[in-house]
Amino acid sequence: MLGFRPDATPPRGFAAWPGPEILFRWAHGGARGGLGVDSVSSRRDKAGMNDTRPPVRPATALTVEPCPSCGGPRPGPFCPACGEKRLDPAHDHSLRWLAGQILEGVLQWDTKLLRTFGTLLRRPGQLTRDHLDGRRVRTMAPLSLFFLTSVVFYCFFERAYAAPVQVLANAYANGGWLGNLLHYDIGGVLAAKAVAAGTTAEMLAQRVFDRAGQESKVFLGLLVPLLAAVLHALFWRREPRYVPHFLAALHLFVVFLLFDLVFLFGWRLAGADAVSDLMFLPLLAGFGVHVWLALSRIYGVGRWPALGPTVVLLAALTALILVYRQVITVVVAVLT
Repeated sequence: MLGFRPDATPPRGFAAWPGPEILFRWAHGGARGGLGVDSVSSRRDKAGMNDTRPPVRPATALTVEPCPSCGGPRPGPFCPACGEKRLDPAHDHSLRWLAGQILEGVLQWDTKLLRTFGTLLRRPGQLTRDHLDGRRVRTMAPLSLFFLTSVVFYCFFERAYAAPVQVLANAYANGGWLGNLLHYDIGGVLAAKAVAAGTTAEMLAQRVFDRAGQESKVFLGLLVPLLAAVLHALFWRREPRYVPHFLAALHLFVVFLLFDLVFLFGWRLAGADAVSDLMFLPLLAGFGVHVWLALSRIYGVGRWPALGPTVVLLAALTALILVYRQVITVVVAVLT
């Protein structure tokens, strides 16, 4: 029955027989297709008279200023595109803001520094593994860590790795290839330069050795890409990309510099003026243990499988330092 609405109440007199009652309900219920008449409540709903919600205020136009960094719209205190914060001169140019920035920088740097060096030394290889897995917020960046360690190493010691001129000259005279890999007659060259400069060969040789020791601290980081190439050759099946091996070599070289700092500082406290090559054997032994544990954690191999790559990496580091010392001294002798 189209249009029938059972909840409509007919007037008195229609309850005696069902026909008028049905017609009344059909007329007052109506059909939405136009077969009846809408109720008063329906008409009030359409007119909005029964709406009890609060009136909506018309939206006002917001003033959106452009971001000074990227030029995009910045409706709030921060730019949604580049993250630039809106400048508040009353706050951002005050002494209170400056003091807060200094305090925040010192605390953040101090916390990151301690956490980074603690992880680097107490858990070998974990710092590299964290960076490769994406956990990088709580510690220093690898390059920042390397630069900081290099600056400390540069400031604390006058000379670093440089081959003595007399050792190179004796190796050339005796035909020893290991003592003079470049087979360069450094003694004869410096003797000729000393005559031209009006000085002695010994004084010029000492000057060359001192300058080579200073220059070697500057270019010591050139060994890191070579160590990374050795790691890439050893573990290319586990990690075919070069950059992860570079990060591992960077962290390992930072540890080597720290071990070297402690070693040289101890010899300086002991009153030793010069350190022979044999005295570096304890340094290489302690550093070798760290490398062994670090390679096992970085590349996910067992302790015994990591022993062979550790020996290869230490041998490569020793050879690179030997070549580096001789090259630095020869280059300085040529340029003097």
